[in-house]
Amino acid sequence: LFLAGRNAAWYGAEFTVAALVVATVVVLSAVIWWSAALLGRLDAERRRADAATRRLNAELERRVTERTAELAAANRELEAFASSISHDLSGPVQTVDGFAAALQQECGPSLGDAGLDHVRRIRAAAQHMGLLMEALLELSRLTRAEMKREDVDLSAMAASIGAELAGREPGRTVELRIAP
Repeated sequence: LFLAGRNAAWYGAEFTVAALVVATVVVLSAVIWWSAALLGRLDAERRRADAATRRLNAELERRVTERTAELAAANRELEAFASSISHDLSGPVQTVDGFAAALQQECGPSLGDAGLDHVRRIRAAAQHMGLLMEALLELSRLTRAEMKREDVDLSAMAASIGAELAGREPGRTVELRIAP
């Protein structure tokens, strides 16, 4: 139409330029409007996502606080249990060790080698039980302290445990292969 109108001299070149400018403005306006609408939708989506993230963070924070309180309560219960068990058992264990020591002193020669070995093993077990109870108490106290990292020689620890177990059961033959 523009070319036909210009060739037929219906209107001048200025009109054609003006029409092109108006068409360009209309197209650009449509693009701007479409972009603005798209940006508005994207912004609304972002706001919804931000609100959902805030809700999820609040829920997570609530759960962490709740779990932390539950863990603290469980640790207190564990510490009370360990303390109670340790104190309740320490008396009987000391009594067993004391009676075994008295038996060893008073009746030692009449017990024979096997009897003395049994009494020695009873005393060793009672003393080991006392050490375990002390370790249990110490462990319950450690749950309140900050953890410290340190190097541990696991080979030496395994060798020590193996020697202790071999001493408890001298009749058993066990082969341990411990890496150096």
